[in-house]
Amino acid sequence: MPRNLPVLVLLAALAPAAASAQPTAEQVRLHGIGYAQLENEREVDAESTYLELIELAPDEPLGHANLAVALLRQDRKDAALAAIDRAVELGGNRGDLLLVRADVLQGGAGSNEEALADYRRGGRAPPPPPPRVRATPASCE
Repeated sequence: MPRNLPVLVLLAALAPAAASAQPTAEQVRLHGIGYAQLENEREVDAESTYLELIELAPDEPLGHANLAVALLRQDRKDAALAAIDRAVELGGNRGDLLLVRADVLQGGAGSNEEALADYRRGGRAPPPPPPRVRATPASCE
């Protein structure tokens, strides 16, 4: 099964940018832990971490997308598809989310034709919005 490492790296890089509001320190911490767990092939631990992140930020699509990666790596294809479908529902037709969905579909949760359609849609989609940047660091306020 493909490890989806390029997609995971993409998600890690875009995590702060994708939030509709400034992420909390706890959300950033959990995302980092989940990413490290996936990197170290601890998919079950990553699943628990991303579920905890989703409890804190249920409307944030990347928690659901990263959960999909953890589930796919456990060969839980239907659950992975449900998680990425929720991410796409929350985040719209963002290219990064559609590319993860295509990986899930190609990983056995759907057909190659469906995966190809999402790869194409994801490739044509505009990039996610840029990160929100604070004018002054919180420590200076």
